[in-house]
Amino acid sequence: MPRSSNHCKTHAQLACLTLLWLASVLNVQASLKPLPVYFRYELLKSGALTNLVVGDFDGDGLADIAGLTRSQRDLVVMHAKGKFSFRSCQSFRMPSRVQSLLALDLAGKKHSDVVALISSPSRAQLWHIGEAGRINPKKQTELPLPEGTDQLYLLSQHSSETCHFFARTETGTLTAFSLHKKEGFSTDKPLSLSHRVSAVFLPNFSTSDFFTQAVGENVLWLHRPPPNEPLAIRCKESVSLAATTDFNRNELLDLVIAQAIPNRKTAVEVMFDVGVETGVSPIRFETLVNPKQIFIQDFNGDGLLDIGLSDGVSFVIHFAQSTTAFLESMVIAFSDETSGVTVADLNQDGKPEIIVSEQKAGKLVVYSTSHYELLGVERLATSGAPTQIDFHSDRKQLFVGSNRHHQIEAVQIDRHFSRSGSFSVAGKIVSLWQDEVEMIWLTASPVTVTRKRYKSEQIISHRLFSLGISQSLLWRGSESQSAILAVLEERTNGALPQLLFYALNRDSALSISEMLLDKPVSAESIVSIGGATLKKKNYLVVLKSEKNANSVIVYELNVEKSRLSLTEVEKHAFSNLFAQQGARHLLVKVNKNETMDFLVTSSKSGILLLSERLYQPQQISNFPKLNTDDIVLWRDGDGDELADLIISRHQRAELLFLRGHPKGSFDMPKIILSDVIATSIASGITKQHATLFVANAKLHTVDILRLKK
Repeated sequence: MPRSSNHCKTHAQLACLTLLWLASVLNVQASLKPLPVYFRYELLKSGALTNLVVGDFDGDGLADIAGLTRSQRDLVVMHAKGKFSFRSCQSFRMPSRVQSLLALDLAGKKHSDVVALISSPSRAQLWHIGEAGRINPKKQTELPLPEGTDQLYLLSQHSSETCHFFARTETGTLTAFSLHKKEGFSTDKPLSLSHRVSAVFLPNFSTSDFFTQAVGENVLWLHRPPPNEPLAIRCKESVSLAATTDFNRNELLDLVIAQAIPNRKTAVEVMFDVGVETGVSPIRFETLVNPKQIFIQDFNGDGLLDIGLSDGVSFVIHFAQSTTAFLESMVIAFSDETSGVTVADLNQDGKPEIIVSEQKAGKLVVYSTSHYELLGVERLATSGAPTQIDFHSDRKQLFVGSNRHHQIEAVQIDRHFSRSGSFSVAGKIVSLWQDEVEMIWLTASPVTVTRKRYKSEQIISHRLFSLGISQSLLWRGSESQSAILAVLEERTNGALPQLLFYALNRDSALSISEMLLDKPVSAESIVSIGGATLKKKNYLVVLKSEKNANSVIVYELNVEKSRLSLTEVEKHAFSNLFAQQGARHLLVKVNKNETMDFLVTSSKSGILLLSERLYQPQQISNFPKLNTDDIVLWRDGDGDELADLIISRHQRAELLFLRGHPKGSFDMPKIILSDVIATSIASGITKQHATLFVANAKLHTVDILRLKK
C-alpha cells in the first residue's frame, strides 16, 4: 500500500513537471519594435574624412557636408544638390593643422560658417566657405586660446548677433568666450571650478545649465547660474560617454550616462530632472560594448527623443516609447570601420540621417530612415539550445531539433502557437527536412538517417557509417516518392573524406540503399557542397580548393537503378587573389529563368557572387567579414521575390539582413536582431507577410520575425 501511494505521488510530480516544461516550451514573449530601413549612398571617393560637420555653407537652403582629411590639413566640402545628391567634393589647404571643426550659423539660419580649432599655437578661427560650385574659404576672425586647448564646445543658446563657446585644455581648465557678428571673438570671464574638466556636456535646447566631467573621477557636475552652487553627481562605474537634453520637455536637464561594466555590455543610465526632486525614477539598459559617440535625436519622427550611440563599426538606436521609457534597440552594422560619424537632417523631413566616413574604403555613406520594416518579434522558448529548424509553409509547421535532450519538437505556426508533439532521437541532429508526406533527419555518431511519416506515425531508422558529417543535401524525386541523399564526411586524421550518395525509396522494403558511382569523386579538395533541381533534373554544386586554384563545379546527377553518374556541365574558376583568401561556404540559388547563381563566402574577402550572367566573379564589397562559424542564408526573406542575405555573426551575437536587388546587388547590412547566436535559420512567405525563424542557441529560443513586404 505505501509503495502504491509513492508510485502515484511520483506520477503526480512527473505530470506537474511535464506541465511546467510544456509551459516553458510554449512561452511566447512578444516584442514589437519599429526598425527603420537604411539606404547607402557612396558620395566621397577621395579618402576618409574626420570631424564631419553639416551646415548650409552656400546659403541655398540645402544641407552641405564638410570634414577634414586624415592629415587634418585639408578642408573638404560637398555642396548639396537636393535630397542626398551632392556636387563633386572640393578641398582647400588650411594654413595650419586643424584639430576640430564646428558648423556655426551666426546670421540666423541663412548661411553657415566653419569654426576651426588650430592646434599649435591654439587659436579659434571663423571661416566663410563660399558659394556652391567653387570653394574659396575666407578667414573672418581669429581668437588666441590658452595653450593646449584641445576641444571647443558651442552653446545652443545664442542670438543672431552673438554665440558662446567653451574651450577646454589638456590640463583640464575651462575658458568661456563669445563670438560677435561684428566685433568677432572676445574672452568672457574665466570659470573658477573646483575640479579639472575632462569633458563638457551641453544641452541641445536653449538653457544656461550644463554638465562637466571631472578628470580621474566618476563624478559629473551640474552647473547653473549664481547663486546656485555646482551639484556633484557620483556614478558607480566609469563614465565613458554622457549627454544632456530635456526628454520630458519640462525645461529641466536630463542626463544620459554610458558606463563601462567589466566583462559586460556598456550600461546606459538616464536620470531625469537632475537637481530637482520631481519623482521621475531613472532608467537603465545595456547598449554596445564600447561606444565612442552619443547622439540625442528623434530618429523615427514620432516626436520623442531617442538615444543613438556609435562604436565606430555600428550604430545603435534606443527608441523612446515615452518621454521616460525606451524600446529595445535597433543596430546598423557598418561595412567598414569609420573615421567620422555625425547625425543631421539632410533632406529636412524631420528625421535625421546618419552620416559615416569609411576609414578603409574612403567613401562617405548616408543612412536615411524611410519606413518601418519589422512588424514584430515573437520569442518561443525551447527546452534546450535549438540546433536545427525547418519550416513548411503549406503545413505551417515548424520542427525544432535540440541536441541537449535529443528530441525534435513540432510546433504549429499560425496566429497562435500550438505544440503538436515531440519525439526522441538517437544522437546529435545535424540536418532536418520535411515535405507533405514525411520528415527526414540525420544524426551523428554514428551517422543515421531517420524518416517519420505523418499519417502512420511510423519511424524508420537506418545507420549509414561511423564517421562525422561535414555537410548533407537532399534531392526530392517526382511526387516525393523517392529522394537522393548526399553526405560529405568530416576530415579526420589519417583518412580521406568521402562524398557518399544514398537512395531513399518510400515504396521499397529496403527504404535506404547506398548508390554506386560510375566514377569516384575525390572529396579531399571539396570545401562545401550545394544542390539544385532545374527542369526536373538534379544538380550537385561543389566548391573545391586545390592549392591556390579554387573553383565551383556543377554536376548533373543521372540515376540508373542503384547506380549514379556525375556529369560536369559547368565550371567557374576564381582569380588568384580570391583563391588565396580561403573560401569557406557555398550557397546556390535557382532563378526564375531556370539558371543558377552561386555565392562563395570567405573569412577575409566577404562574399563572391558567381553567375551565368557574369563574365567574371563579382565581389560584394559592402559585406562585413565572416568567421567560419557564421551562418549565411541566401533566399527571399521579405517576400519581394528577390533573394536577400540573412547572416548570423556569432562573435557579435547579431542577425544581419541585406535586402536583395535586381542584378545581384544588396542593401547595406542591417542588424534586425541582437543578442542571438543562431544555429539554424529558416524562412517562410505568406500572403500577409514574410517570416524568419531563427534557432537562438544563446537564449534557448526560436525567434520568429515577421517582416513587412
